[in-house]
Amino acid sequence: MQWQSGYYQLTHDLRAMSFQYPELNQVIKFTSFLSGSKLRLTFTNFYGSQTLKFDQILIADNDNFDHAVQVTINHQSELMIPVGQAKVTDPVDFTVQAGRAVYIMVIANQAQTYCDFAVTYDPTWVNASMGRHANHQPPLNDRWQHGHGWVSLSMMEVWTQAQPKVVEFTGDSLVETGMVAAELFKKTIVENPEQITWLVTGISGNRLLTDAPQNKNPERTYGLSLLHRYGQLGHRPYEPSLTLVSIGANDLLVPFDNPLGMEQIPSLDRLKIGYRALESIIESRQSEVKILTLPPVRLPRKTGPWTTDEIQIDRVRKSLNVWLRSSSWVIDACGSITDEKGNRKPAVDFGDNLHLSPYGGQLMGQAIWLQLKLALQ
Repeated sequence: MQWQSGYYQLTHDLRAMSFQYPELNQVIKFTSFLSGSKLRLTFTNFYGSQTLKFDQILIADNDNFDHAVQVTINHQSELMIPVGQAKVTDPVDFTVQAGRAVYIMVIANQAQTYCDFAVTYDPTWVNASMGRHANHQPPLNDRWQHGHGWVSLSMMEVWTQAQPKVVEFTGDSLVETGMVAAELFKKTIVENPEQITWLVTGISGNRLLTDAPQNKNPERTYGLSLLHRYGQLGHRPYEPSLTLVSIGANDLLVPFDNPLGMEQIPSLDRLKIGYRALESIIESRQSEVKILTLPPVRLPRKTGPWTTDEIQIDRVRKSLNVWLRSSSWVIDACGSITDEKGNRKPAVDFGDNLHLSPYGGQLMGQAIWLQLKLALQ
C-alpha cells in the first residue's frame, strides 16, 4: 500500500486578479483515478501575501454532505497555510473508488485574499462552486459555458495498492477548460482502470514562447511561457513518465488580439526551436513527450469573413502542423474536429472560435486516446 495521486490540478498564480471574500464556503468535486481505503488532501498558499486559515474541511460521497467526515491537520480542525507553502491533511478513513466522485467542503469564517486558483469548465470529472457566506453551501451546477473555480485545493491522494503510470497534461486552455481532459479521463477508467493517474497543469492563455503581456490584467495571469514555467513547476507532486502538451495557438493569436502589447507573430523557425526546446526540457525529467498539433482558431469572437490577420495566423498554423506531423513525438487530432475543408465544425466550438464544446472535447479526446494509448502500454 502507498499514497498515490487520485486527482491533481495545479493551482495557478492569480495575484494579478486576486479577490477577497468576507467568508468562504466552497464545494469541490474531485473524481478519483484510483481506489483506496484512505485519502488526504493538499492545500496551497504559494502566491498569497498572508497566512490562509480554513476553519472546517469536510468530505463526503454526495453533494448533500450526508454522513460527512471531518478532515483535520495535526488532529486539529483548523488548517493554517503560511505564505509560500503547501499543507497536507491527516489521513482520513474513507473508501475511494476509481471513477467515483468525492465531495469536499472548505469553510473560512474570516475575510481573506485568495491568489491560488484553479478552474474547469467541463464539470463531469471535476467541479466546484464558491460562496461568500460560511454558513451557506453553494450548489454545484453542470453548466459548461461558465467556469467552475476553487481556491487552494490542489490534490487528493489515495492510500492504494495500485501502482499507476503518472501522465501529465499541460499547456494552454484546451487543457484547463477540461473538455478534452474529461474524455481522456473517462477512457482511462474504462480501458485502463487503476493503471493511470493524471496531473493537470495547463493554464488558460499560456504560451509556448513568450511570457505574459503586462498591459492587461487577465493576460498577466498567464504566468511565464511554458518554456519557462514547465521547468519551474516545483509543485508537481509526482514525476510523470509521459507528458501530453497542448500549446502554441496563443503565440499566434496574442500579437493580434492585444496590439497594444507591441508583439510580432513568431516566425515558423522560432516556433520550431521552441518545440524542440520544450521536448528537451521534458525529456530531461525522464518523461516521454507527446505534443498536439494546433487545431483551427480565429481571433476571439470574430464572425464573418476571415480578416487578413486571421489568414496570416492560419497560414503559420498550417505550416507548423506540417512540420509537427513529421515528428515522432506529435499526436495529430485536428481532423476529429474539422470538416473536409479543414475548418472547425460548428458543433465542436465553445462559441468563441478558440475553445471546444463538450462534444468537441469528446471527439478530440477520442482521437488523442487512439494514438496515446500505444505510448501508455
